[in-house]
Amino acid sequence: MPTHVTFVGSRSGRKRRWPLGGSVVAAVALLMILSPAANGADDPGRGGDPYIPSQAEWLCLTLNVDDAVNAIYRSAGDIAIRYVWDESRPDTVEIFLSYPSKLVGPRAVEVRAEQAKSRLLEAAGRRGWRSWLKMEVRVIED
Repeated sequence: MPTHVTFVGSRSGRKRRWPLGGSVVAAVALLMILSPAANGADDPGRGGDPYIPSQAEWLCLTLNVDDAVNAIYRSAGDIAIRYVWDESRPDTVEIFLSYPSKLVGPRAVEVRAEQAKSRLLEAAGRRGWRSWLKMEVRVIED
């Protein structure tokens, strides 16, 4: 994949090379892959029906992405949180807490579970989805 783009200036006719960072190239590639024309959403014969996530699935997606970004700053002994949606129970989000039992005490797990539930309720509340939302917490010791 090229790491430079060459532009021809309209006034001078000179060529200019502008460097592209890897993130720009990756973003353009991602946009091409996800565009409706590339994935066949505009062509019924290609099986490209658009996918619309459920409300609970959307909550899980947004909270998990936010946690993944923030995980960069966590230490190895922290409690990992994942929000999981199962289509067999469309109104329920499961909160999985995983932690190293040798490094984290039970009180810290309880506090993080309450924080995770609070974040989920806050995210649902911003969208007006609190009335139907059910939560379950599952704790996994590493």
